[in-house]
Amino acid sequence: MQLEPAQLEPTTSDFRRYMGELPNGTEPEILNATENVLRLGQFWWPSTLSDGSEPSSFSRISISPQRGPLDGLDVILRTDGFYIPPFSRCRCQFGTVQVPAYCVAQLQQVQCRAPAVTGQQTVDVRFSVNDGATWGPKARFAYYAPPLFAALHPPLGSLLGVNNVSIYMFQFPTDDAVPSYCRWQGTFVTPISVGGSDHIVCPVPSHSKFAPFSHEGDDMPLTLEVSFAGLPPVWIPLPRSLNFRQHNVPVRETQELFVSPRHGVAIKGGADLTLTGSGFVFPVVNSSLVGCVFGRWYFSHGEVTSGTSMHCRAPSLFDIFPDAVPPMDVTIDLTFDGGQTRTNLNNVYSYLKDFQFDSVLPSGGLYSTQTLATLQGRNFKRTPKTYLKFGDIK
Repeated sequence: MQLEPAQLEPTTSDFRRYMGELPNGTEPEILNATENVLRLGQFWWPSTLSDGSEPSSFSRISISPQRGPLDGLDVILRTDGFYIPPFSRCRCQFGTVQVPAYCVAQLQQVQCRAPAVTGQQTVDVRFSVNDGATWGPKARFAYYAPPLFAALHPPLGSLLGVNNVSIYMFQFPTDDAVPSYCRWQGTFVTPISVGGSDHIVCPVPSHSKFAPFSHEGDDMPLTLEVSFAGLPPVWIPLPRSLNFRQHNVPVRETQELFVSPRHGVAIKGGADLTLTGSGFVFPVVNSSLVGCVFGRWYFSHGEVTSGTSMHCRAPSLFDIFPDAVPPMDVTIDLTFDGGQTRTNLNNVYSYLKDFQFDSVLPSGGLYSTQTLATLQGRNFKRTPKTYLKFGDIK
């Protein structure tokens, strides 16, 4: 049999090796004998598949990852019920742009690289096993712009991992069509939920996931990465300035928290409280996140003065519970991360009924000496450290 000249022209760059050997163990790079080219005829860039059908006849394909950056990345297309014959000549098409592909017949998948684009967009992706003569069905691939990270809030949380952390950024995918993930310390992966147009939310794992035998978290800031590509993830590290620290739950070791004073008038509030215990986060990471939590929800800013003491101001009872009827005991807890983790030790601050004064007897006295006065009224409560104030003198 005499070969036509066109049949003798394929070069080594035209061949693809697909997890198997060519006839007689001949490598593609040295395949130039006439008889070997003839024996490849039934596999040589077919215009139809091995069963005589067209490539577009298989039901669907999947692509992974499903999203990628604007400069492109390597993707894999997998077929559903379609046999890729060995030595096929494969190509991928992203929108209208065709790119070379590498077919792996044994794994029944096509590998290619998504081309770079200039803006966020979603394109149709197809592949061909016969150098573009026919194309299969479509998959969807989305391009996203590189996110610009702005802040991490809160920047610290409990060693127990009961926190959620919000990552504030610009230009990131906000739809949930493709799964997104966070990765902590390069090992532990958690799902992302979109908190709004400017931030995402990641659950924080417990410290034991990274350091099983460690009880202190302050010395090891956790690194964080995010992925918007779907599966498999394509990780984007956050800047080094944005890291997360874990701390002990305040005063958990001693189970003691002392509040002074313990009483206040309901309508006024405004008492400056001193709280003492142990295990306070000091020095603080972010002073705006430190405070007291009244009634499990009302946050009052505080100031940590040492590892065992802090101060905060008690609000009015009606700021906490507008329909409250004094007297009432209200729980008070400490937080160092904006309220996500709290002491939960059931300490209380007592709000008293407002004192009502009817009269002062006598109604006057000598300015040069002290005068014993009696105050008459209602709702008086015997409490420690009760004071009266005359003008500016307590």
